[in-house]
Amino acid sequence: MGRQAGTSKPRPILCKLRDVNLRDSIWFAKTRLKGTSITVSEFLTKSRHRLFMYAREKFGVNNCWSQQGLIYVLGFDGSRHRVNSMSDLDNIMQVSDNVVSPVPSVPSSSPSPSPTPKKARRSAARK
Repeated sequence: MGRQAGTSKPRPILCKLRDVNLRDSIWFAKTRLKGTSITVSEFLTKSRHRLFMYAREKFGVNNCWSQQGLIYVLGFDGSRHRVNSMSDLDNIMQVSDNVVSPVPSVPSSSPSPSPTPKKARRSAARK
């Protein structure tokens, strides 16, 4: 894709696959490429790409992803949202700003409660 503009950076390769199973197997195997200079990313339309980049800017790289052309965001409250427009992102940010911290304040004289295991917290946040 694109022109070789006198740069040593390799150009991206666009692959269109008819077989959904093959596409998904490549997509889910991309985690094995960590630490290499190779990345696999989904080709999005210009408007979806803009929305995706804005979401990454607001929610962080690790809290935004795309799958089958759809954009997903993990809100500040831990809930997963499908995003279709900038107004969806704004609504998620407003809802997340209004969420009260689930950790109750504990008086200093009482013993602190035992911590919840990470797995339990993560699965509870996604429900």
